[in-house]
Amino acid sequence: MSRRKISSSRVTTEVVLTVLAMFSATPMWAGNSAADIARRSFGGELASTILGRSSHYRAPSLAARQDRPAEDYAAKAATATSLLNIDPVRLERTERYATLIDYHGMLNRIDAGLIKAIVYTESGGDALAESSQGAKGLMQLMPETAEEFGAADPFNPEHSIASGAQYLRTLMDHYGSTEVALWAYNAGPGSVTRGHLPRETEAYVPRVLRMRNYFDARERVGESE
Repeated sequence: MSRRKISSSRVTTEVVLTVLAMFSATPMWAGNSAADIARRSFGGELASTILGRSSHYRAPSLAARQDRPAEDYAAKAATATSLLNIDPVRLERTERYATLIDYHGMLNRIDAGLIKAIVYTESGGDALAESSQGAKGLMQLMPETAEEFGAADPFNPEHSIASGAQYLRTLMDHYGSTEVALWAYNAGPGSVTRGHLPRETEAYVPRVLRMRNYFDARERVGESE
């Protein structure tokens, strides 16, 4: 669920490195230091090289996509389906809003796959979803966030996607990292300011990122066919 009130003080590099380490394959509570985990995170790259880079929208090169056969993307999507335990009902409902998501993704310079991943994870594509905490709609906006970003009706799919995408863009610009923006989207900017990463969010961030990769692979299969 998303909460507003972004602190004017930016999260420290130390806190960001620690949370990025937490998102690696080896959990923090397994006895490894944050520094050791960070060095192994993101395919062996130093976490510091990731910061501020993943938040920028980069339209994938169509030529680069065409260099790889559709079978490669299809295999990746099939593997991801198995590993992620994809729910076909949530998937079908999420894909209903592909056109709206593509439009507002382009408008806000956000990969459409990332918005789909949030919709899938937050509401399962149910436009009428409402959490026990009061988050509403496809992108599970809290009432104050919906109001701030112009969602007159948070249960309206376009209002939810438009406002949720604007809010996510604001978080990405503020924190300079997609991972930390997702942390704030799920647990609230106050959680980032305090350096508090709930266990739910620790699972949420990599889940959303994996789902983004899955949706991107699905899209590329369609373009390559």
